[in-house]
Amino acid sequence: METEKYTEKENIDLDMFDQWQMYPENQSWHDPTAFDLESYADRLHSDSPRVLGDSTNADVLTVHYSSEGLLMKKSQIEGEGDLRNVIVENTTNVPGHIFFNIAAIFSFGVLQITEELLCKLLTFFAVFPGFLDLVHLFGQKTDEVNEDFAIYRQHITRGLAQGENKIPSIEALELCYNWKYVQQRKDHSSSRTIWTTRKMGMYAKYHPAKNSTTWIPIQASEDFLRRLDDVFESDKKRIRGRRHDLDIHLLLMQTASKNWTPYINDLEIEFRDMDRKAFMWRPKPGFSPIADEHRDSELELEDTQRIQRFKVKLLQIVHSLDINCANIASMRRGLKVFQQEKGAQYATDDQYQKTDRELNELLIQTTEHRTRVKNIILQVESLFSLVITIIPYIFAQRENCIMLKLSDKATQYARSMKVITIVCMLYLPPSLTAAVFGMGLFFGNPHLMPAMGYFIFATAVLMVLTWGAWAWWERRYRITSGDEEMANAIK
Repeated sequence: METEKYTEKENIDLDMFDQWQMYPENQSWHDPTAFDLESYADRLHSDSPRVLGDSTNADVLTVHYSSEGLLMKKSQIEGEGDLRNVIVENTTNVPGHIFFNIAAIFSFGVLQITEELLCKLLTFFAVFPGFLDLVHLFGQKTDEVNEDFAIYRQHITRGLAQGENKIPSIEALELCYNWKYVQQRKDHSSSRTIWTTRKMGMYAKYHPAKNSTTWIPIQASEDFLRRLDDVFESDKKRIRGRRHDLDIHLLLMQTASKNWTPYINDLEIEFRDMDRKAFMWRPKPGFSPIADEHRDSELELEDTQRIQRFKVKLLQIVHSLDINCANIASMRRGLKVFQQEKGAQYATDDQYQKTDRELNELLIQTTEHRTRVKNIILQVESLFSLVITIIPYIFAQRENCIMLKLSDKATQYARSMKVITIVCMLYLPPSLTAAVFGMGLFFGNPHLMPAMGYFIFATAVLMVLTWGAWAWWERRYRITSGDEEMANAIK
């Protein structure tokens, strides 16, 4: 809960909170050639409803290294009073770290901090405006919009020139960056475990005079926060100096990179399932032992859509790995600039060389992940070419089956009509003869009345002529049209 028990002590200038509406324009001491403060301010105020929430719930972790050992304290910020208390309690010259962890309601939700409190936090700690580029990556979205690039910003705050050489003192070293990682979660619709791609941001400001660092993690992963607690708990158990900033940066990157290998392994398994389905496919009709054994081997039009969606997902993964690679390379260059800066000893040569080697190994590992995913993409493209070749054949085969069924139906109808025609031909000559003799033409003259034999004879002659004409016509038609061979093929 928000408290109001803070006290003004140690001459802390908390009056600058009243200038929060002017952030970042109240940071006028920044080089105007590096930052367009007015543009940053306009974008922050216009994008605030999408990025920032209506309430604040931020976790704070403070770590102090004193002569008595390491002291850790966790607290929460829910309002301005909590923020003031945290600042007052941690305004000391004791080396240490302070983390303001800003989380989101969900992956594509607003950050759990209000615009007022964020601006007050950034105003008090004089956070350079480049940090806002990182903030705008988060917030309420329906898609990965405005996230297709790497953010790495760093800044050196110089003080007044000192000494005979008039070398400006270094008051602070700032840097921030974004990072892509993957983690598993439960799918609420199917109750199964699925992989999701997430993002996090990190800001750090190192004060050489105090040997302390202010951190602002944005949507940090649970693994990183847990490992961070473990690191500081281990520092309690042994006597050692202040945990260097470089160790924390490496901890974030290494923790966020550990799931890429099992995730890519699952992607390869998913591809092999699609590839096996295409390989097991066999044309029908006909007996196919493989197809009969694997009932799911029948390809459908939806399989092309599934393969294409899978390829799009792989391309997004490659881009996420590209972002990580770009930030690793940028950090290596940035740390080199910090290390070479006169007037500030950011790290010892051994610490810098060790961190550079670790970053190089992480870059190689991330590049290998990217190569594996690119290899899967090439295989997916080959599989897609195969499937789009098979699918038209499947539809043509189904159409042929339909046409064959229609042809069989037509043949059955033709045979039925043929039987009816033959029956009609059997009754046609007697009917004609009966009609002629039934006209009464011969009943007027008893001498012309035919005998029963004449009726039978006339009927037989008409029968022979009718069937002979039909046989001649059928034979002539078969010879000219080749219907005889077609009929043998159907039979």
